[in-house]
Amino acid sequence: MGKGDINFEYYVDYVTKYSKIKLPEALFNNIENDVNKQIMLARFLIRDDDANLKSVSLRIFENAMEQFDIIEDTGIKICLLKEMGILYWDIKRDRKNALKYLNRAFKLAKNSNEIFNFPIEQQIWFDIMTILFLLGKEKKVLEGCKKIIENNFKTLNNKAEDEYTDEDYKKDMYIHYAYLLLAYISLEKGNIESARHYLHVLAYVSKKFVSVPKDKEIIVEIIDRFYKNPH
Repeated sequence: MGKGDINFEYYVDYVTKYSKIKLPEALFNNIENDVNKQIMLARFLIRDDDANLKSVSLRIFENAMEQFDIIEDTGIKICLLKEMGILYWDIKRDRKNALKYLNRAFKLAKNSNEIFNFPIEQQIWFDIMTILFLLGKEKKVLEGCKKIIENNFKTLNNKAEDEYTDEDYKKDMYIHYAYLLLAYISLEKGNIESARHYLHVLAYVSKKFVSVPKDKEIIVEIIDRFYKNPH
């Protein structure tokens, strides 16, 4: 499938005029010849949480993979692999491709020397573990969370935040996403009190002030917010 199969003009018109986040049209100038802009378009289409738009985004990502080696920005490469993995799972329940691309994204993020402005490595870990849980690997996932929390707490114990190194911040974010995952798993199993407990612990260790009600829908919103904005 080539890029000619996608009407970029149509979808640019959508994100600049009709989507939840209306973007300046200038962002997409010469999009036909710019893979980075194509990836950006696909990522914004996903935000409207529409099944058809997600399918279009996956097609754009698949086309972008044909130009993967010419993409210079490591962050864009990681996001491309991450979003593809999530969409393969979300749209098709294709665990093979979902884990394939997420694992590639995780490896690239973990081995990168670049400093990103959000914890992409830990988010991808969360995504992988979530899919494994949904595939029935609960024991493995819970053991992974326990190990991350115990090991990283040992390293960070009694260390002031202003003394944190970049590596310490990475460990702190792993603790954040491990507790978030435990909350998510509890909610999926119908244990609202356990989900509330883990979110309260997360709020405490993250120095966040949040009240967690017993309403499942609000808890889902809090988990989503803590996933997107851990700081």
